[in-house]
Amino acid sequence: MSLTADVATGATYPSPSYSPSPSPTPFYSPSPSPSYSPSPYPSPTYTAKPSPYPSYPSPSRTPGASAYPTPEYTSASSPAYQAPYRPTPMPSPRPVNTAHHGIAPPVRTTGGGTPPGTGHGTATLSHHAAAAGHAVNTLSGVRLPAPPQPALPHVPAAILPASWLGLAIAIALLLNGVFIGYLVVLVCFLLRHRAQPRGNPDRFAWHFLVPCRDEEAVIGGTVDYLMRSFPQAHVWVIDDDSDDATAAIVGHRAAVSDHVHLVARRRPHARTGKSEALNAAYRTLSGWLPPGTDRSSVVLAVVDADGRPAPGCLEVVAADHLFGRPQTGAVQIEVRMINRDDRAPLASHGALRNLLGRVLVRLQDIEFRAVVSAVQVSRRTVHTVAMGGNGQFMRLSVLDEIGTEEQRPWRGSLQEDFEVGLHVLLAGSRTEYTPDTWVDQEALPHLGRLLTQRTRWSQGMMQCIRYLPRLWRSGHLSNSGVLELSYCLVQPWVQLATTFLYPLPWLALGVSYLRHPYLAAQFGPDGGWTLLALYVVAALTQLAVWGIVYWRKCERSIGAVRAIAFGAAFSMLVYISYAATWRALFRIVRRRGGWSKTRRNAEIGTRKPIVPA
Repeated sequence: MSLTADVATGATYPSPSYSPSPSPTPFYSPSPSPSYSPSPYPSPTYTAKPSPYPSYPSPSRTPGASAYPTPEYTSASSPAYQAPYRPTPMPSPRPVNTAHHGIAPPVRTTGGGTPPGTGHGTATLSHHAAAAGHAVNTLSGVRLPAPPQPALPHVPAAILPASWLGLAIAIALLLNGVFIGYLVVLVCFLLRHRAQPRGNPDRFAWHFLVPCRDEEAVIGGTVDYLMRSFPQAHVWVIDDDSDDATAAIVGHRAAVSDHVHLVARRRPHARTGKSEALNAAYRTLSGWLPPGTDRSSVVLAVVDADGRPAPGCLEVVAADHLFGRPQTGAVQIEVRMINRDDRAPLASHGALRNLLGRVLVRLQDIEFRAVVSAVQVSRRTVHTVAMGGNGQFMRLSVLDEIGTEEQRPWRGSLQEDFEVGLHVLLAGSRTEYTPDTWVDQEALPHLGRLLTQRTRWSQGMMQCIRYLPRLWRSGHLSNSGVLELSYCLVQPWVQLATTFLYPLPWLALGVSYLRHPYLAAQFGPDGGWTLLALYVVAALTQLAVWGIVYWRKCERSIGAVRAIAFGAAFSMLVYISYAATWRALFRIVRRRGGWSKTRRNAEIGTRKPIVPA
């Protein structure tokens, strides 16, 4: 027995003496086997490192061998046989591209041997494998199969790994979630609305402004309807130098009734936009009114050439919560499609075209009576109701205030209705909305004309972005009102951005399959298909809810099945709005700001002018 010092800890402990006496089954072999190799991977450049532990005397030790004798692994048939260690190849359950990620796969060992790669031949093995073009884990020395060549070798590997694909889908789902929450709020506002008491229209003087340009197909019926439904009102028709018989039709009725007035404009001052036509009627009306008129009791209503305000709408807008309140400067009523039940909106075409036309007409009715109405009702809480081109009522005294000395309340935007509503709010007056009455107008069953109309609307909204700084500086708007109007103004620009954002998950998935086939193959089983399914369901169902709301709130006659079908098809209008926004952007870039007139349904296929009745 002797004392041995531990060089690592400094402790001493007794150490037994080893006797060289023979043993039937020695634990340490007194002499190495002739087939013994110092490493399972022999290398001619191997040099043994000195051991930090003390060496024990051995009667016959091979020079260059380890200080500690190596235990023998013998078989049952031959105790003297020492089997050399050979690593058992273990296939990886899931290939990992270590060249891109640098992650070492776990190494499994079987039996009782030393794990591969722990010997001194690891560096040599890694060197040979790298020279052969294989991906090698330098920690374990396991040779992996070489990954296939990517289909897009010019794309860096760090740009589109599977994690980027998941991130793109997560961002899209987050935006969808926010929008769905916004839809829930809108639906609650609309469904909870209840009709309000009506007022006395005799407290106000009513004037209808009807801007026209080549409207011979519809203007006669509109003037007759207004005179019959509202005999106490005056009708002012602005003919913007029409090439057809519009002026003759209106002039014939003006000669019969003193409540019908024709405001004729001629080029070069004509055809400069709807705003200038309304400004001309405003100046003519102001000069026609007797001196000393209470201009706060004079209300102007803008109606399209095909508009049909509901009978009794004057009683609704004269209510105490609308024009009965002195702070109210403008009121917008609900818009409906007069041809929503027309079975053949395109009479000169076949059944398929008429089916598409009926769907487009119904979708526009859903848009105005469900979506727009819900947005307008919610805006009443933050006092940011917007004006529409048809069915807007304006107090004359407020128009005087925003028109200034130039007498131009409408400022020339292609969205002149929304623009004049902004000026009313910036002047400190309130804008209101009521779905308790409505104005009927024609829906467009033709896709091309609908796209032209929506392009004009989108371009006008994009022009109004210049009012954003004034909104933020205004002291007449609340913080929530400024945020709501700001969202409305930037919405066309957001549409341009989301044109690239929403297809991003599909683009990332396709490029990932081309660039990283192993990672993309793992994405689906790891929950990627679930994310994509949620994304598709959210994108389709977030707009389909408007079909149900339309059926419950507006048109019970269509039934639940048709309501669901119309709701699923409502995304068609969204795609049209995206296309219209891009067209509007191109028009702005090309400096094209002219007012494009949308042809009426009665004009399609009409060759002969309509003579006055």
